[in-house]
Amino acid sequence: DADGRNQKNLLGEMIGKGYFGGSTMSNDGRYVVFASDYGGKRNIWRMNRDGTDPLKLTSGEAENFPSITPDGKFVYFTGLGAAAGEQRIYRVSINGGTAEMMTEVEANVSPVSPDGKFFATFMADEKGGRKLAIYSIE
Repeated sequence: DADGRNQKNLLGEMIGKGYFGGSTMSNDGRYVVFASDYGGKRNIWRMNRDGTDPLKLTSGEAENFPSITPDGKFVYFTGLGAAAGEQRIYRVSINGGTAEMMTEVEANVSPVSPDGKFFATFMADEKGGRKLAIYSIE
């Protein structure tokens, strides 16, 4: 409840069996999306808001920081790219499937704007530091 009463463990049998973090909820309140290494590698998962029907959406490595588009169709997240140890931004359907790489350069953390037109990320700059970049969803 909004006042903190009637709490419910959403992880069920998954509780205590790995890392769980980076949770976010879809705008329509239907799904909770989170990162977990339950079952092996750290991937992006989705479950119903009541904790039922957990579904692994991705199958890459070191995936984290999910962000759901306002229309609820896609999940943006950080994962390892082709270069060892370099993170990229990916997106996957809210129903799972093949993830699409959205950045060609090293980048991490990918919140989607409230209007669903952009995502923000920290990316490597030419001097070995980081800069904030805003990408069009297009």
